[in-house]
Amino acid sequence: MLYDPRRDVQSDPLLVTTLIAWLETQPPDELYCFSDKTDCLIAQYGAAHGRRGWDNLTCVDLTWLGFYNIAVGEPWTFGGALERARAEVSR
Repeated sequence: MLYDPRRDVQSDPLLVTTLIAWLETQPPDELYCFSDKTDCLIAQYGAAHGRRGWDNLTCVDLTWLGFYNIAVGEPWTFGGALERARAEVSR
């Protein structure tokens, strides 16, 4: 398999740029349930980075991190979240 730097993310998982790298590896048309604390975007992202229990983060925490609007905006697909995350970084 060829080297893909998007699969070798060693960055801080609390950075939006790390979220972007992870989203780039997800199926863009796959839906997630934004209101399910065990299957929402943030829960899946946290689990992928070994941080189970991220469902205890409050909306204020997620807003401060820049993740909240990315996770709850529509459409609730990984591709939609990727577009919102890229827009967040370009602000």
